[in-house]
Amino acid sequence: MSLGLKRGVVQLEPHDKQWDEIAVQTIKILKAILGDDVIDIQHIGSTAIPAIKAKPIIDIVVGVTDFDRIISYNEQLRKESFIAVQMWNINFFM
Repeated sequence: MSLGLKRGVVQLEPHDKQWDEIAVQTIKILKAILGDDVIDIQHIGSTAIPAIKAKPIIDIVVGVTDFDRIISYNEQLRKESFIAVQMWNINFFM
């Protein structure tokens, strides 16, 4: 199983149970890093829906108590291979 797509490529694949497993492991890592600053973390998007094809990109949304505090975790997130990207004055981690 591979995750992600090359820039400019759109490709749908049948649902893969490993997507759920990867999402669960990723959520555990995020909870361990962000601790009490997390309100909720959810696997969202097409890879979270077993009955449909999806782009092999796992989307996870994180609700936090204070967005400004999350910036203090940038280095820890980078160490776990999350990459910070800023768009529209919002920080995203990939």
